[in-house]
Amino acid sequence: MRVIVGSIPQPGLQVPLGLEVDWAVEAVNAVLESPPTALHGELLVQQAHGRRVEIHLTVCVTAPATCDRCGQLTERNVEVDIDLTYLPHLDEREAELELGADDMDIGWYRDGALQLADVVREALALELPSRTVCIDTEGCNARTEALLDEASQHGADNSVFAALRQLN
Repeated sequence: MRVIVGSIPQPGLQVPLGLEVDWAVEAVNAVLESPPTALHGELLVQQAHGRRVEIHLTVCVTAPATCDRCGQLTERNVEVDIDLTYLPHLDEREAELELGADDMDIGWYRDGALQLADVVREALALELPSRTVCIDTEGCNARTEALLDEASQHGADNSVFAALRQLN
């Protein structure tokens, strides 16, 4: 969804997020690499001083994923509750200005418009955990231990490095 910054109403623009919002589903799918099974939230887009845009994003997403430990299908849950600030993209003359530490939390929009799908994608990507693990920790531990036991019973020839050893 593209929002023209100059047309944002004074109290702000509330944009609901859900499974019926195609652009939001596509944004989530791009980040989680799987279509969401649950998606709800809201963007509140407000024009602050001049061309400055402030956004409050709350979103909860659930999507299928594969556990990085045991390899079983699980669910990935991501929750975001964040305030974001956007300014117009700097041209080459303005880009020479030095940015301070507070300016590092600012996003940029181009051509007087803000792509809300980009906002959702970036916020979700930054909130993703580094690993996906099962919700059922005890079950995941048992499955992972069984996989490790099975691998050790087959000896070193079946390890992930067996093909490399054959190169010598």
